[in-house]
Amino acid sequence: MGPGPARHHLKWVNLWNLVRAFTAPSREDLLKVYYFSAYATWKPDACIRHRAYVKALESAGVTVILGKFNEKDCQCRNCGARWISHEEKATDVNIALRLLDEAVSGNFDRAIVLTADADLKPAVRLVRDKNPALLITALLPSTRYRAAHEMKSVCHSASRFEERHLAANLFPDQILLGDGSTVSRPAKYAPPACRTLP
Repeated sequence: MGPGPARHHLKWVNLWNLVRAFTAPSREDLLKVYYFSAYATWKPDACIRHRAYVKALESAGVTVILGKFNEKDCQCRNCGARWISHEEKATDVNIALRLLDEAVSGNFDRAIVLTADADLKPAVRLVRDKNPALLITALLPSTRYRAAHEMKSVCHSASRFEERHLAANLFPDQILLGDGSTVSRPAKYAPPACRTLP
């Protein structure tokens, strides 16, 4: 959803609770939640916040699978300026492989895929071809719901989540981990009313 500065607190979302909010508890059990990402190690402050978030997710039972960023040399065609960019690698592949593995293993009746990325379309189609009884739901940010035609076209259904869903499923300020230590919400993720002026 790309929260702006006023919405950074929405990044501190408990994905397990968010996904559970889109299930039917009377007839569905939420068995697993996966989070796929990569650390932007060239951004130290952001990386520290990201690592704290990963610890928070793991404390909630979310399985974290990390890819990586590769450096990419770029050059402006007009002025010839050069710079190094970073490209996230393996995340799409990791999502597709995990979805296929869980489907082949018979570990779910319905999968909720929280992405609008059309790169996942072939994997969803393959799962449906291999086992038509398995249901796939696309859970999409409201800001991308209309444009996510490709994902919606291969899934059985699609739901949208809005800022209110994120706000209703945030982690607390402090989280007790299994080893007795705690992880704190990064200051940048504090809700606007809780921020203090420098």
